[in-house]
Amino acid sequence: LKPDLNDRVADMPVITASRRVSLTSHFEQAYLMRGVRAPSVNRLGYSALKVLNVILGGGMSSRLFVGLREEMGLAYEVSSFYPTRIDESQWVIYLGLPAEKVKLAERRMNQILQSMADRGPTPGELMQAQRMIRGSFVMENQPRRRQSWYAAWWELQGKDPNYGMTFLQSLDAVSRQEVREMARVLMARPSVTVEVVPK
Repeated sequence: LKPDLNDRVADMPVITASRRVSLTSHFEQAYLMRGVRAPSVNRLGYSALKVLNVILGGGMSSRLFVGLREEMGLAYEVSSFYPTRIDESQWVIYLGLPAEKVKLAERRMNQILQSMADRGPTPGELMQAQRMIRGSFVMENQPRRRQSWYAAWWELQGKDPNYGMTFLQSLDAVSRQEVREMARVLMARPSVTVEVVPK
């Protein structure tokens, strides 16, 4: 029997105010992570956030990577991730960086996020993100084994086993305004920031 998904969602802790957690560790470098609650695969905004995730933290040409590492040398690792979930998901930014640069990197990160919320992506950023997601998805679906995996995966998510093409079409339909609006929504939500620094 399938568990009652409504019960599982109800049991999830509700974040009513932003909070910060500071930890020490044996690692030589520091880590900074910020996460917010994000839409499930069945909610409006899912495709827009998939695109926004790539624009902001999906590779070496992403805004966060360029703004934090390439332009200012503030971090070694820069990425973001947004897992596909049948329940509510999360969107998380992840930085690996020197401990003495945490505060400056966080300020710069906030500026980049605010810029996206204020002005949205450029046409080039939107097109590149859509092509990156499509290209990766199509390449990954070449082997029969992976096609079977995705058919089962989509069905577990409550979708048609052949939902992959619908997913790609929804990504292609995402507009700059939708991405900007999703950035504004995420910026307005309470977040959890985790800072891990060396002892």
